[in-house]
Amino acid sequence: MISRGIITEKIDSLIRFALYVMIFMLPIGKAWVEICFTASLTLLLIKRACSRDFHIPRSILNAPLALYIIAGVLSVAASVHFGISLRAFFSKFLESIALFFIVIEVINKKVYLDRIIKIALCGAGIICLDGIVQYYITGGYDFIYVSQMIRDGATATFNHPNDLAGYLVLPLFLLAGLSAGKARSLSGAEGKGGLKYLGLLGPLCLLAFIMLTIILTKSRAAYLGAAIGGIFLLFLVSRKALLITVLIFIGLAIVFTLVPAGNLDLLRLAPDSVREMAQNRVKTYLDVVDMIKAGPFFGHGLNTFMRCFETYKNKTVWTGHMYAHNCYLQMAAEMGMLGLLSFLWLIYVLFHKTISALGRVKDEMDFLMAGLLSGLLAFLSQSLLDTNFYSLQLNAAFWLLTGVLVSAYNINQAG
Repeated sequence: MISRGIITEKIDSLIRFALYVMIFMLPIGKAWVEICFTASLTLLLIKRACSRDFHIPRSILNAPLALYIIAGVLSVAASVHFGISLRAFFSKFLESIALFFIVIEVINKKVYLDRIIKIALCGAGIICLDGIVQYYITGGYDFIYVSQMIRDGATATFNHPNDLAGYLVLPLFLLAGLSAGKARSLSGAEGKGGLKYLGLLGPLCLLAFIMLTIILTKSRAAYLGAAIGGIFLLFLVSRKALLITVLIFIGLAIVFTLVPAGNLDLLRLAPDSVREMAQNRVKTYLDVVDMIKAGPFFGHGLNTFMRCFETYKNKTVWTGHMYAHNCYLQMAAEMGMLGLLSFLWLIYVLFHKTISALGRVKDEMDFLMAGLLSGLLAFLSQSLLDTNFYSLQLNAAFWLLTGVLVSAYNINQAG
């Protein structure tokens, strides 16, 4: 008779396979996220039933997640569209948190951590190739879905250039952290001159492809997020490199003032264009603040923003249903200040605990965690000006890699 331990191991293997498929296929389409999540959750429930152990995995985020869930429940209870919020609570809100716990449940050894990271980077590489081909070769059509570019920016398989950029900032810094760690280890290794660095050629080429694809999206929010993530990564791994980079940024800012507006507009960075967008966004944010004031504690209900915001539109320039284009303001409007503060507490704990564990970044795991942290910060920074958390794929990518970071933290602490 097969023991429970063997059954549990087999189920864990199947859950990991579902996560591998999810992280690889995540940019391909929403259906893959749902299929893989449903499979992994079903397998986890079967595992719990077989082992008769229904505990929730412990992690550094359990306390803020508990408050975040309470805020979600109260938001549903206070919702002006109760049915919509209740469905969103189970189909979106809890799904994200469950995905996080599934990751830390089964990605519990370094071999699994390495595997899921390699698969994630392979998926990102294919999407970059799709975006570059779409932009330069096929007249604006990607080769997977034959979908057309929007706003003259690469979209690859995503619905909007900003979504593609939001996805790519995560593997960008994950790979940057790993490459920095590889370079550090090679610098102390024996070898003939620069030949010992040939192992960096592949990762650096992929890094360049990801950076190019982000530029081709022409997403200003992603540019900002990438700049913040890059400075943060350098702060973690090299204070000297950080100083040099800050000086370079200052130099670039001066150069930008001398570049003709027509050239800057190729990247949607012409001063007049940026100024107009900023003014329009501020008008929208002021209306969102009015909406928050009308439901300050528990909000108007999960997934109700588009329906409720029409009532509060006063200064907003754009017409029709729309997002706040600031995930934190929209979260406060839907979940109240309790929801926003609990999420910010979660982010604080995540960064505080992992940065404290890093200390002086010196080994492979440290560089991996530094890269993950920087990617998440870039994603969170872009979310100040965009809709990242309201895209199924991007939201899943955030919680997946948050789980991977906490798994790396657990593995690092254990050994």
